[in-house]
Amino acid sequence: MAAGDLGYAVLGVLFVAIGLITLLLTALRSAHRDATFFLFGAMSCIWGLRFLLYTQLVPMLLAGNPLALQSLSRGLAYFGATAVFGFAVAYLGRGWRLSLLALAILSLVFSTAAAVVLVLNPNRDLLLPGFNVLVLIGVVTIIANALRPATRRETRYRGLVAGISVSAVFFFLENLRALGVVPVPFDVEWVGVLILYLTLGRLIAVRMFTNEQRLAAISHELATARRIQASLLPKQAPQIDGITLAARYVPMTEVAGDIYDFVQLDDHRVAMLIADVSGHGIPAALIASMVKGAFRAQSGHMEQPERVLAGMNRIMAGQLDRKYVTASCACLDLEAGSLSYAGAGHPPLLIQRRDQDLCVSLQENGLILGQFADATYSSVEQPLAAGDRLVFYTDGVLEATNAAGKQFGDPALHKYLAEHTDLRTEDFADGLLTAVGQWVNPGQDGSLDDDLTLVVVDVERS
Repeated sequence: MAAGDLGYAVLGVLFVAIGLITLLLTALRSAHRDATFFLFGAMSCIWGLRFLLYTQLVPMLLAGNPLALQSLSRGLAYFGATAVFGFAVAYLGRGWRLSLLALAILSLVFSTAAAVVLVLNPNRDLLLPGFNVLVLIGVVTIIANALRPATRRETRYRGLVAGISVSAVFFFLENLRALGVVPVPFDVEWVGVLILYLTLGRLIAVRMFTNEQRLAAISHELATARRIQASLLPKQAPQIDGITLAARYVPMTEVAGDIYDFVQLDDHRVAMLIADVSGHGIPAALIASMVKGAFRAQSGHMEQPERVLAGMNRIMAGQLDRKYVTASCACLDLEAGSLSYAGAGHPPLLIQRRDQDLCVSLQENGLILGQFADATYSSVEQPLAAGDRLVFYTDGVLEATNAAGKQFGDPALHKYLAEHTDLRTEDFADGLLTAVGQWVNPGQDGSLDDDLTLVVVDVERS
């Protein structure tokens, strides 16, 4: 193999290997994809293949039509330029008066049309003058945008400007040589490609490292938020003779906007709250912490759920921007055998009557919390009997959606209650979560597509 072939072969293998690794890493990080990584990987593969086609050995190994391989090399050059211009858009933005975006689109259209022409016409140099002019215009456009005052002031662009400026000299020479304007005796494009590649490779490495640092910081913050939110949830159920209680909290993401709480008033009474903040993630979780604080601030009248919701609403009104909170509040009095309940735009409390084989749905609902300062609420009383089962839940249960776009809904929930009255409290809660998960993802791990909170209270049989 000639010395020149060896150089092109080494560059080709190196570029293709780095390009494939970059594309693989981009695919694996599907949740945090960066267009610059993909475009750098594409550029690297294209340039690597072009270098390999420059050698004598690779075409011999491919044993293909020399003209076809030359056309392939020319086509790769066309799309390589498009990848570079696309990278410029991803890294520098759309450019002054959208000049970089227009350049990338024009290059993509030209490359596609040129590829079709290469297939139909054996003359691989037919559109080369137009391509040379496009590259010259592109280099000038990129440098002009990179040298704009707003761009020059940013430190992260300085290496890009220097690398592009140096490599541009060689691109200019090569394209002017191809047009017959400058009598350069040999191909100098590869020098410009190598300088530009090293420049962009450094930028990609720095950007990847910076992104990993940022993602690590975000993960740490989410873990901290998760621990804080977990600390807001009750550590144990109220210790009241006559009831058993099970609670389940399943956030869709690291943190959620659902919350539940209990306040034991005495040895036979307990106040309960379950609430759902609109939206997901950290903003909803922050408001959920506010909801708990607002609930605990109503300690003077916990036995009156309508007053609890009104007091919470006054605290949160005007504080939530465009978000809102739905809530269910109840006070259970085991000595009196009664339940007082009020709601604020929340799914109804369900009571499965053991002795009557009947499911009672408490629809006593006022306005959502946090949006209407003057909202008022009312409560409803219900008797409690041994064997009754109370089910509080957020809309993650009802709105769990399967692949066909159908929600779990009230009918399925009522059916599950009716068919599993003999399950113990903990088993019933776990079984309902499993049923909802299987509805969303049959045969899989039962992962849910919304925050879901569930509180089940069983009145023990005498």
